[in-house]
Amino acid sequence: MRRHDALRSTIRIMQDGTIDDRGNGTISVRLYVPSPWGEPKRVRRTLRLGPDATDDDKRAAVDALKTELGITAAEATVATVLGAYWTENYDRWGQREQASIRTIIDQILIPHLGHHPAAALTFAHLETFYRHMQRDRVGCGICATNHHVNRPIKNIGGGYIRRLHGIINPAFADAQRAGWRTDNPAALVRLRRFPLNAEPTPALPLAAIKAYLAHASELDDQRLYAHLRLSAYTGARPGETAALQRDDFALVNGQPRLTISRALSEFPRLGGPYPYGQGSGMIVKGTKTGDERVLSIDRDTYNLALSLDYPDGWLFYDDVSETPPPEWNGSGDHWPHRPRWWTRRFYELRDRAGSGDHQLRALRHSHFTQLLDGGFRPGRVKERSGHRQEATLTNVYAHGTYASDDADMAAYIARILG
Repeated sequence: MRRHDALRSTIRIMQDGTIDDRGNGTISVRLYVPSPWGEPKRVRRTLRLGPDATDDDKRAAVDALKTELGITAAEATVATVLGAYWTENYDRWGQREQASIRTIIDQILIPHLGHHPAAALTFAHLETFYRHMQRDRVGCGICATNHHVNRPIKNIGGGYIRRLHGIINPAFADAQRAGWRTDNPAALVRLRRFPLNAEPTPALPLAAIKAYLAHASELDDQRLYAHLRLSAYTGARPGETAALQRDDFALVNGQPRLTISRALSEFPRLGGPYPYGQGSGMIVKGTKTGDERVLSIDRDTYNLALSLDYPDGWLFYDDVSETPPPEWNGSGDHWPHRPRWWTRRFYELRDRAGSGDHQLRALRHSHFTQLLDGGFRPGRVKERSGHRQEATLTNVYAHGTYASDDADMAAYIARILG
């Protein structure tokens, strides 16, 4: 069966159900139960009505079952459309793409937009929703209902709006091809109204970075101090720092080197609404760009990393949880702390220091801003950052009069941070 034929069959099940008459008054019914989290659930029931049951009796029994389960064609919502899109397409995506799409569906689209009737949604509604996502993030912006929203999510820029649209648009396109709608409201959305030039994460002053490191050192938590130092001195992303292992550190011609080849990624489990840290899954995967990079680091940071113990190789192993996180794909009897665990530790440190609304990822931003302001060439800094485009550095970070070598970068960071 072709994919759109299968989707058309799926939507017919959602709206009408299927009935298999087995004779002697017994019918097998297959129905779709809408879920607020977009996970299509097909219910099979066998109804025994007796040998004298007429067609009208069978239809009445099916209608009664629909009423019992709360299923009517009029209740088809945006959540139903997204559920059909997920069901018919998820096995065509890799694990990382599944995790990304399901996170967006579960954490943003369904809680904010899922309750709206699919047939009534217009492109103006979607544009209003996207604009609302760039502002206060409470509700959908279309109506006054607060829906399922119970926690804030980071600000959404123009690039992420396009990511949301990249899910909504094909979902409604599939529904249109299957005959569920006569048009695709997402096709008329004017994305140019949502520019890509979102405000970058501000760099931290050198005094603030040194203060954070000093506070972490005073807490007598060597692992927290090592995490912050590696983030500040290498510019690694938080998920990359959390995934470091002993074998990533080595001496090459007497120069300490760090290889970054993996990252940790958290995502809601694929069965329903699990807030981060409460049943959410975690996997180890490649870096954001899929590339491996080798960085020079200073000797003190190298010695600090090697001074820690490494159960199963993990530098920042989880010494609190007794069971591995759901979906964990690593080997051995130990696993690292979740990236968000370190984010919470940073927030505790930030509150202790009373230093405002700084983010953990700002340590990475500050690292490359300082390098560019220090005169290092963007092409070499790009290699250290893991970005593929030099324009990302020059547009987002800073400008300067450029110098050259990776080892010089490591020495410069060590010198200015002390």
